[in-house]
Amino acid sequence: MGAIIRALWLRFRITSRRVSVTGGWMGRDRSQVAYGQIKEVRSIPRGFGFWGDMVLVLSDGARLEMRAMPRFREAEAYINEQIAARTPAAANGFGNPQAASA
Repeated sequence: MGAIIRALWLRFRITSRRVSVTGGWMGRDRSQVAYGQIKEVRSIPRGFGFWGDMVLVLSDGARLEMRAMPRFREAEAYINEQIAARTPAAANGFGNPQAASA
């Protein structure tokens, strides 16, 4: 019964600003995570790779589990792109005191 309810009311929304998961009875539970809070993305394929389970590990150590997610590989790639785009400017040398002295 729980699997049927999850399939009916569980919705994933991945936007350019955040990841939202809506679920529970009649879709009343909502979790939203901004990309700046995500530290790591882990995923595993299920159902011959047609869907998968994904876990977002947050910077405070909390985890957001997303089960039976369709097109999870595309979603994982997009989330990783968004995380990389929002990381501090250390990628281009700004904010790094050793790069400024070089």
